[in-house]
This record gives sequence, C-alpha cells and structure tokens, in this order.
Amino acid sequence: MLSLHQQADRLRNSNNLIPTGKGLMRSRPGAIQLVDGDIAHAQPWGNRALLEKQGRLILWDGNENDIAPSGYHLQASAFQAYTQNAQREDRLYVADGIKPLWYITQLADKSYQKTMVLNSVKDENGVAYPLPVPRSITTWRNRLFISDGSNRASHCQNNAPEEWDPLWSLEFQTESPDVIQLLESSGNALLVGLTKSCFAVSGTSQLNWSRDPIPNANGVTGSNAATSKAEGTYWVSRSGIESNQQNFPIDDIKKAFHSNVSDSHIEIDSRRNLLFLLIGNRLFVMHLSRPGFFGEITGYNIRGLIAFDDYVGWYGEDGLWVLGSEDEPDRFLDGTTNDFTSLYKTWDDTPNEDGQSSLPRVFIKVKGSARGNGSYTLGRDGEDIFTSVFTLSDQDIDTGAEVVAGADGEYISPAPVVREFTPHEAGTSFNHSLSAPCHMEVVSFKAEYKFRG
Repeated sequence: MLSLHQQADRLRNSNNLIPTGKGLMRSRPGAIQLVDGDIAHAQPWGNRALLEKQGRLILWDGNENDIAPSGYHLQASAFQAYTQNAQREDRLYVADGIKPLWYITQLADKSYQKTMVLNSVKDENGVAYPLPVPRSITTWRNRLFISDGSNRASHCQNNAPEEWDPLWSLEFQTESPDVIQLLESSGNALLVGLTKSCFAVSGTSQLNWSRDPIPNANGVTGSNAATSKAEGTYWVSRSGIESNQQNFPIDDIKKAFHSNVSDSHIEIDSRRNLLFLLIGNRLFVMHLSRPGFFGEITGYNIRGLIAFDDYVGWYGEDGLWVLGSEDEPDRFLDGTTNDFTSLYKTWDDTPNEDGQSSLPRVFIKVKGSARGNGSYTLGRDGEDIFTSVFTLSDQDIDTGAEVVAGADGEYISPAPVVREFTPHEAGTSFNHSLSAPCHMEVVSFKAEYKFRG
C-alpha cells in the first residue's frame, strides 16, 4: 500500500493502483471521458451534471445545454417539488455564491429552464422576505437547507421550497467565531460542517430541531469535503478523514495534509466500496474494508470529484471522467483510447545494515490481462540496473480462473501466476518496480536477499 514517507513494507508509488478488500493492489478500471474541455466545478443531478465551463453553467445530459453565467462557486441539490394534483417536479436547486437561490427544471421539449426562487413569506407590507445568497445547500427531511457562509443555516417549510420564514434559521456557535463550510444530509441527521467543528442536527421540524456538537470533530476543509452514503458519513478535516462511525488512520499519507487542504474533496463509490480523497492535487483511493491503506490515481489534472447515481469520477483541465469497466483502456469522447500504466514501486530497502547484500531471486504472484505484458525493474543504490518483461497470465491454462461479481456485472478473474526473476546483483539498498499497460493485480511480492560481509 502507498506511503508518502519511507517504509520498508509500503509502496513509494502506487500509480493507478487501488486497494482491494483482500489487501491486494490492482489496476483501476478504465476511465471514460463524458465531457471534454476545462471544467472548473461540477455538481451531479442523478446521472446528469451541472458544469462550470468557460465561464458558463452547462447542464450535461449526454449533450451540453447552456444555462446561465457562472457564479462565485457552485453547489447544488436535487429536490422533488410538489406542483399540482399531487405531482412532483424534478428540480436542481443551485447555490452559486452570487445570486439568491434558483433552480433548473427540464421542460416538455427536453430543454432546461432557470427559475429564481420567490419567497412566499411576506412582511406586513406584502413584500417577500429576501433569501440569503447561498454558498452551501442540501436537501434533508423534505426541506432545502442553505447557508450564506455565516454561522447560520436557513430552511424552507416541509415540501414547500418557496416558503422561507426568516425565523426558521439555525445558528451554530462554539467558543470561538466560526462559519459554515458545508451542509450534508446524513440519514436521520444533518451534518453542519464549520472550519473548526461539526454539528449534527436532528428532529422532525423547526419545532424540535436539536443542534448537537459532534465530539472530537475537527471541522471541515471546504464545501466539497463531506459525503454521505449507506456506508456512513465521511468528512475531511485538517487532521484526517473523520466519520460518524470512526476516524480513519491516515498515517501513510499524512504528509498530504501538511499542504493546502482547503479545496479537498471526498466521495464514496458504493458499487466498488471505495473511498476517493482528493487532497493537495492528489487523488487517493481507499477500500472501506481496509481503512488507512491507499492507492493513487495519476495522469490527470484533477480539480474535483463527482458522484452520479451510478458512477464516480473526476473533472478538471481534461474534462469530466467516470470509472468504467475492468481491464479497459481510457476512452476519450471522440472514441480514441489510451492505455494507462499501473506502477507498483517499493521504497528503498537496506536488507543488511552492516554491509552489502546480494539478490539472487525475486518471486511475484500476479493476476493480469492477456492484452499486454508486465515489466519488473530492480533499482540498486539509486540506479536501475535490471529489467525483465513477463506475461501477466497463462492464456493456455484457465485452472483457477473464477467468475467475479464486479461493479459492471460479472467478469472473469484470471488465475494467479508465479513469475521468478534472477538479477544476481549486489548492493546496499534496493527498490523494486512492477508496471503494466493493462490490468495487473499484485497478489504477493518476495525478494530473497543474501548477506555479504
């Protein structure tokens, strides 16, 4: 597993490798480009997305639909609003940090319409009370909750997104001044994340809301630093990954938290049971059944993460991407493909603290694709000195292959194969690399050293 500081039993690089529930490392699925161009922000709407692209807000539903000029930033929340005759309308409510609350609907002709929210609650002169300019938004208990970046959150009436009584706002305060960074629906509770603390709101209405500080919570790092799925609620603080279930160890990647974490993102891929963490411009991946062990996705200039109903992916300078099928190359919007490389590289190992060691043999057990070969490289005392190409599977032997229920349906998992390398090299420190331009799953790795005086 990946470590950002030197450890003999950890990897220096785990490029495009993700952990499995069994403690192994395997190549990530191929990525599919949905939208090209430079994307600054993105918010999901089912399997659609609202994107900030070239200064405009674009609603992507397979095609790009221009909606409005972009705002200061972008947050959004889906809401099923009552219309008439017990019918509901699918809406995406938008918080852009510049304009009061507004929403998007799809018309009968499949085009999209932007509508400003007009408050039905009026003062004694019949003037509607103004809504705050929201920076955070979520849907919880059939209500929209918004915050303007102060320490207060406002909400509409139950099933009435046009009814906003100013007296229904909630204030959150600790011993020191603080501001709300995000609002996240968390099952029976509403997570309110401030810069230094977190609160859980419970209750059924404005008549019995309860605001309880979450013990030992260290706040959140930004407006995208929380996610809630059936697996639980997770958020990123400056101390690590925190949860309503447990705090996950981040010792191996703690150095990433020493940089600017104000724009960190976190998402859960429920289909693969993976947690994605974007921090310091690096995308780490952890299997939820193996807390604290990380792989990394590389090769893209990533700004943020996005979780659709069915897929999880990222966006940035290279467009909008989602993870697709196992053992597939990355596929661009125009249909061209690109084989990405998975790299398994160890930290330097000094087997003999008193002198040199020799390395006669290295054994690996891998599962892999028949589409390409792997490569083993030995580094000795800071210089690569030995390379060997090996096949990742025995195509003529299918004994041990198994049918596995993957995120995209069943697929054939190849039988593991054992490969031996004979460097017969001597030195004081060694590192080892395994790389492949196709699917590779590292089952075990063993270097057999012998000491020399």
